[in-house]
Order: sequence, then structure tokens, then C-alpha cells
Amino acid sequence: MIGLPRDYVPTLENEITESLGAGGAGDSYKNSWVHYLNLAREAADRADALGEQIVQAGLGMDLRSEQAQREVEKICGGTQRRAFGRSN
Repeated sequence: MIGLPRDYVPTLENEITESLGAGGAGDSYKNSWVHYLNLAREAADRADALGEQIVQAGLGMDLRSEQAQREVEKICGGTQRRAFGRSN
């Protein structure tokens, strides 16, 4: 096998970060992963918010479409078949 195992998880602290000294520059290296974890959380939250907006926009379009169909049926009488979507 070449390279690292697929399930390899690197340690957050090792002899390189330890040699930089506790409380000094080494701490910023040890904690750099926190920055990227925070960025990932912010990106996930933003993606969730955008997904919710898309769902709400789709729901709004469905409601407007159904209302328009009811108005057409009221004006024309009877049930009207939609011009889009699945036809039976």
C-alpha cells in the first residue's frame, strides 16, 4: 500500500508543534484547526439557510400556481387541467 491508510486521522499535537513551546507560537499551530472548523460550520449554516430559502420559494410558487388554477376554474367553470407537470 502506498501513502496513508484511508482511515488515518492525524494527531492534533505532535513533536513538531510541541517543540515550538507551550504558550508561544506553538499554540497557534495547535489550534489552527479550530479556525477551519469554524469556517466549515459557518459554510454549513449558510448552505442550510440557502436551502431553506429555496424550499420556501418553491412552496410560494406552488401556492401561487394553485391559486391561479382556482381562479381560472372559477372563471371558466369546471376543473382545468394544468398545461405543465404530469398529464394523466
